[in-house]
Amino acid sequence: VNPLFRVLCYQHIFDNDSGTTTWDILASSKIPCHVMVADEKYTVCDEDTIQYMVKRMERCKVLRYPNGYHSIHNSKRDEFMKDLRGIISTC
Repeated sequence: VNPLFRVLCYQHIFDNDSGTTTWDILASSKIPCHVMVADEKYTVCDEDTIQYMVKRMERCKVLRYPNGYHSIHNSKRDEFMKDLRGIISTC
């Protein structure tokens, strides 16, 4: 990733409270939430943040991919696609 792009992402996306604002909007809707998380050794997701998200959004379901790397759609493709098809089929 381009280093300047990374800095901009942190300044405008990660280093603010827009995530929690979005979680509140989702929590007040009937839209289900699915968080797809790679193996704890490889994920970029902080476990405390995942649990905080689950507490804020009652319909939040965490899907975990043991031995999956950050790009779970590549490293655990079959499991990811099965879950994604299941999510889409309920929409």
